[in-house]
Amino acid sequence: MQFAVSILLSGISVGGQYALIAIGYTMVYGILRLINFAHGDVFMVAGLLVVYMSASMPLYISIPLMIVFVVALGFCIERVAYKPLRSAPRMSVMISAIGVSFLIQNFATYYTGGLPQMYPVIPFLSDTVTIYGTSTKWVTIITPFLVVLLVIALTLLINKTKIGLAMRAAAKDFETCQLMGIKINSVISFTFIIGSALAAIGSVLYFTNYQSIVPLSGAMPGLRPSSRRSSAA
Repeated sequence: MQFAVSILLSGISVGGQYALIAIGYTMVYGILRLINFAHGDVFMVAGLLVVYMSASMPLYISIPLMIVFVVALGFCIERVAYKPLRSAPRMSVMISAIGVSFLIQNFATYYTGGLPQMYPVIPFLSDTVTIYGTSTKWVTIITPFLVVLLVIALTLLINKTKIGLAMRAAAKDFETCQLMGIKINSVISFTFIIGSALAAIGSVLYFTNYQSIVPLSGAMPGLRPSSRRSSAA
């Protein structure tokens, strides 16, 4: 019974954390029909930022500041790597996305020396609680409730606000939205901002449970260097 409860809690928690990351992928794909390969690396950067910023400032400052930096990173990625290629062939945009992913991974590898970094212990979230004889962290309990609240907030944003209406229209017919005067660049940037913020929150929840961070923590399996070497062989 204890083993079953442990597996159930872990599965629900990790599933919720992955859901926050996946929302960023799906939102961008829904509008641009593009898989943002760098999104997982934004998740990894969020974890490393907390590691380094928490060494010189309190967690209650470093975590909100990390979210701001990660949102800015997502915005800059869209503006630098994707906006100039808005009318380019889809393959060009995909190559740009993969290039950004490799750039972030290699910069993180250079900065960290490729060594695993240990995520700091977050008060309360890292504390243990016993449920039906099974010890787990509070973050495991909080994650599904927080994910539900964030999904409800996102649903209300998309269905009840002007920018949400523009996002739904862009996802339905990108070209027609441009012809009707919708500021499509602002809509896309806002989408990247939301996705990056959710990835930042997901990173706090995930790395509180699994504290080791490496530059490939957010890489998609097909883009890992080991996968490339094995395929080349």
